[in-house]
Amino acid sequence: MQTRFPVAAAATKARSFLFLQGPHGPFFDRLGQMLRAAGAEVWRVGFNRGDSAFWRHRASYIAYTGMPGDWSARLEGLLDEKHVTDIVLYGDTRPIHAAAITAARARGLSVHVFEEGYLRPYWVTYERGGANGHSRLMHTP
Repeated sequence: MQTRFPVAAAATKARSFLFLQGPHGPFFDRLGQMLRAAGAEVWRVGFNRGDSAFWRHRASYIAYTGMPGDWSARLEGLLDEKHVTDIVLYGDTRPIHAAAITAARARGLSVHVFEEGYLRPYWVTYERGGANGHSRLMHTP
């Protein structure tokens, strides 16, 4: 995939990204395509039909149909099975995302959090590790 903003291939080799819920629209799908084109493995867990609507790479889509209480165990299995190195999500306070962040931190995985723009509505912000109240900006003196 050609893009104006190429992802460095060296930075994505041997990395496996697990995408959870994202913003409405094709943003996560396009980001996943760029990472895949750069050599990374990319997976997407969907929790409803809306999650699948914009994820075009069907072979990498994993529908979660279990009960909410079973999510943590299923996530642990996916982290092992897919050799996940990075988790990508939109909003860090949703219960499924909070559980994923806890599991990722326990394993030393990178957590990539996207969120609504802080100062510009309809823009997306990115922070590694957490957003809003969990942002490193909140803990910087």
